[in-house]
Amino acid sequence: MRVLFTSIFAIIFALSAAGNTTPKAPPLVFEVGANSHVVIRLRGYDLDGDKLKAYITSVPGTGEGELYDLTQVYSEYGHEPSYSTSTLISLSTGNHKVTDKKKRLVYKAPPNTSAPRGKPWAKFTYIVKDGKGGISAEGTVTLVPQVASGGIVAGSDFTTGSDSWVIVDNGAKQGIVHEKTSQGLLSYFVYSTDDVILIDPVTKDDNRQWYFEAPSKFLGYQLHGYGGTLQFTLGAFSGDFGKTQSTRNSVILECTACAMHQGMRFVVRNLVWDGSTKVFTVPLTELGWLKDPKSTLASAKWNPPSECEMVEMLSNLSALKILGDYTQWHESVGLDDVKIVPGLGLSNSSKNVNVNCLCANPGTQC
Repeated sequence: MRVLFTSIFAIIFALSAAGNTTPKAPPLVFEVGANSHVVIRLRGYDLDGDKLKAYITSVPGTGEGELYDLTQVYSEYGHEPSYSTSTLISLSTGNHKVTDKKKRLVYKAPPNTSAPRGKPWAKFTYIVKDGKGGISAEGTVTLVPQVASGGIVAGSDFTTGSDSWVIVDNGAKQGIVHEKTSQGLLSYFVYSTDDVILIDPVTKDDNRQWYFEAPSKFLGYQLHGYGGTLQFTLGAFSGDFGKTQSTRNSVILECTACAMHQGMRFVVRNLVWDGSTKVFTVPLTELGWLKDPKSTLASAKWNPPSECEMVEMLSNLSALKILGDYTQWHESVGLDDVKIVPGLGLSNSSKNVNVNCLCANPGTQC
């Protein structure tokens, strides 16, 4: 009789789990000042309306700050202190269940440390569970310096060098030059000069267009930039900008692992520029971008990517390129102050990630 009861219970539980919707843990961004801490509220979404519990799956690295559960007095009544040494979160025994009922915890920035330049304070990951066997994919929480002090998730101001940027598709002249002077908006910057000209007999365009290519800190997981912007400054020192390329892929994003490892490539095309020093701001949403159809046919259409495709792209960037070769002849162009300004979790957020795009395999509905 006990065996029969157990079997019936197992069947009922299996049927219930089969109809259960997997919850989602969205990416989040929070601002943190130097020598301070912030109370973070983790989020979770479940179409079934199940009550979710949050678990920390990774913590900031050594020297990047610490995570704490809330003290009981703060969790229940909102009275300080919000954390203590006894509530420090450690993953020595596996994933850590967040104790606060509202899924809140504290991030404390590393003490006596200035805000980092061109990168976040730290990142950590979490999941949510619905108590019915449903477990989300990991969500990433990014802790950035306050916007007033340069709160960005990736950046290069070239103060001390080229910051591992390189020049690509410029023939033998692949080198990049670091300039330690100020010329208007360009102040300690990098530049390069056109080396190879391959003129198309019909369009008169230079078919060998060169680019500034970003280093690794701009690549990989950059989903915290969704809804934010890519900003950079360009200035030209030579070149006939009365004869610009008729088709200019001004900014390129690439992901070799996307679309089931078939790869994706998005471009922002034909940004207007007359060669004078200018700050460009490119929104990091699907709007304004075109998806490479991967066809050499003239009739192939470059359509906008979907919302979930942009989420997938920013989840695993393999390349970020900024065009330097704007003219149909030789030019010399400088680049400065490149940064990804976050768009999630901040008051100036323009758009949040659609939770339907958040899956173990981004870019699919789940």
